[in-house]
Amino acid sequence: MSKKIIISMIIIICSFFFSSCAQKSRINPKGLNIDTIKLSYDSNSKDITDKSKVNSLIKILDDIKYRQLAVEEEERLVKEGIHNYSVTILSDKEIVGVAMVINEDTLVVFDGESMLSNNRTRSYINEVSESDKVDEVISQLKNF
Repeated sequence: MSKKIIISMIIIICSFFFSSCAQKSRINPKGLNIDTIKLSYDSNSKDITDKSKVNSLIKILDDIKYRQLAVEEEERLVKEGIHNYSVTILSDKEIVGVAMVINEDTLVVFDGESMLSNNRTRSYINEVSESDKVDEVISQLKNF
């Protein structure tokens, strides 16, 4: 084989490898136009439609590293945790995903695709190393 073919094959294999390693968006896996965030806290609820605020929050949520929760972990967190904020992410009034801040230091994200299917909803929790980003999310939510 010629050098050009070998180099081309290496480039293709590397690009495939790196693209498959990238974390899929937990917030907007289909890349839809998110236009509204419904924020619930205490007994209050508010819709955020300001595009810059929506995009800013989505970017932070997407930048956080998550791991999938085991069923038992999810049940314990959702039942026993103190729910500080609930964030429903919408595109054209359709739910794309849901995120919850629990115990002021934990972010749980529920996968929108699995929420709309007949299968069990997949949920993800922020990695412990991401606590600064969770603090940033909480700070933004407080300022909405």
